[in-house]
Amino acid sequence: MKKSIRIHIGGYFFNIDEEAYKILEIWLKKVQLILTGKESYKEIIEDIESGIAEHFRDTAPDETACLSIDDVEKTIKIMGYPEDFDDNEEKTAAKEVEERFAEGFDDTKRHRRLFRNPDERLLGGVCSGLGNYFNIDPVIFRLIFIVALIFWGSGTLIYIILWIVTPEAKTAAQKLEMKGQRVNISNIEKNVRQEFQAVRKGFSRWTKTDQYSNLTNGLESILFALVKIIKIALRVIVITLGALMIFLGITVFLTFVVGLFAGDFLPVNHNGNNINFTIRDIFEVLPMNLSYFTVALALLLTIGIPFFMIAYSGFRIVFNVKRKFKIFEFSALGLWIIGIGASLYIAFQTLTHYKQNYADTKSYVLDSTASDTVYVELAKKYDPDFDFSDIDFNAFNVNKSVGEWKLYGRPKLTIERSFDKNISVKFRYKSSGQTREMAAEKCKAINYNWTQKDSLLSFFPYFIIPSKEKFYNQKVETVIMLPVGKAVHLGELTEQIIWDIPNIENEWDGDMVGKTWIMTENGLTQAGTKVKKKSKHQTDSEEDEDD
Repeated sequence: MKKSIRIHIGGYFFNIDEEAYKILEIWLKKVQLILTGKESYKEIIEDIESGIAEHFRDTAPDETACLSIDDVEKTIKIMGYPEDFDDNEEKTAAKEVEERFAEGFDDTKRHRRLFRNPDERLLGGVCSGLGNYFNIDPVIFRLIFIVALIFWGSGTLIYIILWIVTPEAKTAAQKLEMKGQRVNISNIEKNVRQEFQAVRKGFSRWTKTDQYSNLTNGLESILFALVKIIKIALRVIVITLGALMIFLGITVFLTFVVGLFAGDFLPVNHNGNNINFTIRDIFEVLPMNLSYFTVALALLLTIGIPFFMIAYSGFRIVFNVKRKFKIFEFSALGLWIIGIGASLYIAFQTLTHYKQNYADTKSYVLDSTASDTVYVELAKKYDPDFDFSDIDFNAFNVNKSVGEWKLYGRPKLTIERSFDKNISVKFRYKSSGQTREMAAEKCKAINYNWTQKDSLLSFFPYFIIPSKEKFYNQKVETVIMLPVGKAVHLGELTEQIIWDIPNIENEWDGDMVGKTWIMTENGLTQAGTKVKKKSKHQTDSEEDEDD
């Protein structure tokens, strides 16, 4: 049993014998080889494939039919053999005369198909297609339709029906069939070449007309105007950008210079309060061995020069200033590098004052209280110069009063479980220093006050660093050690100092104030909340999960 395959060619699918397909494939490759390099090669090959498809449809109109070797050879014979194809016009013309002589010079005997002719149409190409089909001048059919329209009124309806039902001759093969010419390689190639030549000649003639000249001149004018508009728009954008660069650079540079070197006449509004300070005042609280002028000059070179160069670049953009030499830019770059080096050195020298840490812990057992609940509140401030609305950095406040800076630290308070029966308060004092001895000295100098009155514990909202002391990252951490069964009530204002208090409900610190909390074996829980007791068999990992 012969094997068949399904192929797609010319927009149609066909079943074809495997051996027949090999013959067709060899023929197509030879045709492609011969036509390679010719003008409109792709279009010619597509039309040849369309011609083959038309022959196959005539041979096997049923889609289930299988094309045999004889069917393929018959189609090849009609289309022509590649080795017989020659581009020589005289030989081609002689061959055409010979073929027409064999057919008795009667074109009407050839099989024609009705198509609408798109190349010679006035409307839909119906009349031109009828003229080619009947080998009659299409003008006659146009006159017939006009007469039918005038006397009977049916001309338009008939024309529209024919326009709808009659296909348009799109490919070269269809145009050859429309004219009754053989659909072979020679005619297809000739037809496609003539179409391209006609298009080329038509375009060439059109380029010599006034219409083409006016169109090109108009397009050139429009393009020139668009280019000019784009140039103007880009120039405006660039100038605007340059102006913004000038404004930004000069503003930041001058502000930085004034901040570095001006006196106490620079008012700044902070949290609703007007305070007078300079960058120099800020650096006075940091432990540095260098003069402020050295620090300020290093900062000016590091931060000020980039903004100054931004303003300079904006000036050059706006006023289109061209430079011949780059001495100014290289000088600025050199000063900027020097400033970066000096700033890094100053930062390194400053950080050496924080390389050692020290911590000291003090514990106080509370006197007997009247109840099992202690009340925690925030004490009133005892320093009239204290104001947390001043400059705040790293939980520290810098307050300037009577021309002198004072440092106030914000303490942190938490609650932990005590494993004895006494309520106690622990204070952890921490500080940094260049040496451990220096850190211990700074730690012991911290001044923090609190009071106890029966069950009431009052903690101050700040601790004080002695006058003329520097910032060494001093800290105070307060821990209330609460035994199981004892309770603590947090006053509303204690939100300022409480810090990360662990509790079973996982409440935020701010949500714990104004409430009473009881210490259980599992941790702190709000008073009135039922607590699940641990079983004897509960493992440590389960306890951690419950927490």
